[in-house]
Amino acid sequence: MKTSRFASATLLASLLAACSQPSAPPSGAANAPAAPQKQGTIEGTIRFTGKEPPPLQVPIPADLTAICGELLEQRRVEVGPGHGLGEVVAWVSGAKAPLSAAPAPPVLDQKGCAYHPRVLAAAQGTQLTATNSDPLLHNVRTAAGAPRPFNTAMPITGMKAQIPLPSTPAVTRLTCDVHPWMVAFVRTFDHPYFAVSDGAGRFTIQGVPAGKAALALWHPFLGERRLEVDVPENGVARPQIDWPAP
Repeated sequence: MKTSRFASATLLASLLAACSQPSAPPSGAANAPAAPQKQGTIEGTIRFTGKEPPPLQVPIPADLTAICGELLEQRRVEVGPGHGLGEVVAWVSGAKAPLSAAPAPPVLDQKGCAYHPRVLAAAQGTQLTATNSDPLLHNVRTAAGAPRPFNTAMPITGMKAQIPLPSTPAVTRLTCDVHPWMVAFVRTFDHPYFAVSDGAGRFTIQGVPAGKAALALWHPFLGERRLEVDVPENGVARPQIDWPAP
């Protein structure tokens, strides 16, 4: 009887000791990059210099003109007030931090037989929300060779669909088989330091590691540019970038 009581006491002590040990971190958490201790912000402005290329004139089929107009102008570059260049993806090259700090996944709208916005950026492995605002059939499809193939029909006005994005840094091209002139681009990142310039050419990247930052810029038709930016601790770097016409 004494032996049985001793064994039970020993087992209870072992269980209590095991419960008191700290739990193991989730799988992969130990390898996740930590957020930088010293941070700053990049508020840049991109200005298009030179002559803007003429837009492509896309004639709309007669059965769609009531919804999409008779002619759709597709501009290769979106130039706004003060020659600001929109649709430019900006990011800090080589930086690492948890993806939990990344901007919220974007929304892609199908309206007037065009994608809005045409250029998007997101954290890798997230999902893009696609919405159909047109009273007609669209389908969203990734181009051939995409890391995560996707193709779904969206025949109902107001319908939403979740598009899975690549789990690695990539550029994904989206199109519509029903209206082949519709094209959009999504660039994915393995860090949270990215943004897309607005109609005035402005972009903001927050929480950037203070110090020298390698800023990269990408446009689907103009290519890529790189420059170094000095990000002050608890301050704001304001690079003014001129992008010449091709």
